[in-house]
Amino acid sequence: MESIETRCDTRQKIIPAQPSEVFAALRDPARVARWWGSAGFTNTIHTFEFVPGSRWLLTMHGPDGTDYPNESRFTRIVAD
Repeated sequence: MESIETRCDTRQKIIPAQPSEVFAALRDPARVARWWGSAGFTNTIHTFEFVPGSRWLLTMHGPDGTDYPNESRFTRIVAD
């Protein structure tokens, strides 16, 4: 696996909403937990520090009962 310093994940999707509405949904862990992941998955968010240099810890729960722990880091956040 690549080192954390060189990894990157960028996502893009067209959503019929204002950029400020989308950004508000992305910075709210309760809202993120409702839609993050593939169909049939649920999420438990343990830590969600939405500032550059911080982290996001969650467990995705698969439809078959398998848990998938995740750790992500926010390196850059651009509002709206």
